[in-house]
Amino acid sequence: MIARRPPVRYAWRRRAVAGVLLLAMLGLAGRAAQLQFAEREFLQSQGDSRQQRTVPIPAHRGMLLDRNGEPLAVSTPVASVWAEPARLLRADDRLNELARALALSAPELRRRLAARRDRQFLYLRRQVAPRLAERVRALQVPGVHLQTEYRRYYPMGAAAAQVLGTTDIDDRGREGLELSYDGELRGRAGSQRVRQDRHGRVLHELRQLRAPKHGRSLRLSLDRGLQYVAYRDLERAVRAHRARAGVLVLLDAVTGEVLALAQAPSFNPNDRAGARAEQRRSRAVTDLYEPGSVIKPFTVLAALMSGRYAEDSRIDTAPGSWVVDGHRIRDVRNFGELDLAGVLIKSSNVAAARLALAVPAPQWWGVLDGLGFGQALATDFPGAAVGVLRAPEAWMRMDQAGLGYGYGLSATPLHLAQAFAVLANRGVRHAPSFRAAPAAAGRRVLPPEMCARVLRMLERVARAGGTAWRARLPGYTVAAKTGTVRKLGEGGYSDRRHVAMIAGIVPARHPRLVMLVLIDEPQGGRYYGGEVAAPVFQGVAWEAVRVLNIPPDDPDRAARAAAGAGAG
Repeated sequence: MIARRPPVRYAWRRRAVAGVLLLAMLGLAGRAAQLQFAEREFLQSQGDSRQQRTVPIPAHRGMLLDRNGEPLAVSTPVASVWAEPARLLRADDRLNELARALALSAPELRRRLAARRDRQFLYLRRQVAPRLAERVRALQVPGVHLQTEYRRYYPMGAAAAQVLGTTDIDDRGREGLELSYDGELRGRAGSQRVRQDRHGRVLHELRQLRAPKHGRSLRLSLDRGLQYVAYRDLERAVRAHRARAGVLVLLDAVTGEVLALAQAPSFNPNDRAGARAEQRRSRAVTDLYEPGSVIKPFTVLAALMSGRYAEDSRIDTAPGSWVVDGHRIRDVRNFGELDLAGVLIKSSNVAAARLALAVPAPQWWGVLDGLGFGQALATDFPGAAVGVLRAPEAWMRMDQAGLGYGYGLSATPLHLAQAFAVLANRGVRHAPSFRAAPAAAGRRVLPPEMCARVLRMLERVARAGGTAWRARLPGYTVAAKTGTVRKLGEGGYSDRRHVAMIAGIVPARHPRLVMLVLIDEPQGGRYYGGEVAAPVFQGVAWEAVRVLNIPPDDPDRAARAAAGAGAG
């Protein structure tokens, strides 16, 4: 018979376990009380720091509008993709997927994130297409967020690229009028405190810290329709003559407002990476040219102002050349004796040189200075060139003679257009303006009766027999002067590289428009201003008088033109 063992009692173990559990419960209760009361504010702040963020409230840039309120530059909202580097690195298994969506290299993305691990913010791709933004949003990758920004859009594309300029990726003006008026156009972003979920989506907008300040919209002097016509016709001429470049300036003759400023070749401002530097700069205000024969109306005007010449004075140009200080000045042929109007109609270099030398140097310089040559343009456009007009004390005899037919000084196309606007305004000079309805008053720089005489002479230049006959408009009087300038190179003036120009006023008797057309280095054997630039002038001027409802000022010519059209 086996003896029974006494039963084992575990009461002490139960008591020990119960004691441990009791102590644990007391500890948890104490810790809960500590968290609830002693560390409540600290824990709440830590939780808020993980859910609450200060996010920007984007401010849009003001619009650029044409004189009729049509948009020329607008800012549209787009999404940018950004990340919290440390948080995204912890989701390494999602990086390949994210990189594919953003068209990035996954190893390069990892390197960028690792190099900026200590940052809270890193752009991955800025200003992406809406479809791509939705793809990124749908991935819900931890630490990846979308932010609203604004991208500049130019409805006219290449037609107004240089004059309007562009903005950078942060919507700040970089070139052209965008840079000129950046202080007024640019907005200031605001900020607000929000609560987000773990995917970065905003759950609640808590409070606004700073209100956004949107940029002002500006009304420019440009006419959208005329700007397009100017660019279209200029670009056709540049291509047809295989020219290096072309520039067209169209001014309101009364106010000095710039109605169109076109250039070819151009670029698409909506593609920031798609343009060369020479396409981006605005040649109308940055490039300097010798004006050539376009200056001759002012040579004649200076001769009239000197009192030494009248309209019927005769200047002998025979035998078609003249030597001054060892330099031979030539005409295309022997024009014999010319009156002052004939000097302009035939565009005689010999006659212009004789007139320039007959006018006292200080007085001749005073006329050119009054027109604005050698001075900074009183305009807001950035990077505008000043040009060169030397003081009369530095002139030699040949220098003074050369100025008579447009050599020895340099000016921008806008300078030249401004000078013809002085003629159109009967001697009153207005600063060219890119803003609609400029308030600045003009300044008289030339006598009105002298300007009126020269205008009448220039009307004859735009008729049959004159060099600008291709600039004629049915029903309108036109005052114009062509110019063909040999370009200066390393070996002196070239016989193969030319600049073709025309500057003119429409209508001549009641001026409303001033236009300058410049074609740089036309090829193919035709390079005279009357052949290359005048047809562009005619086409744009015809559209401009129609768009602006400018009435004809030559009813007889209009009737003859209508009769001819009906007979044909």
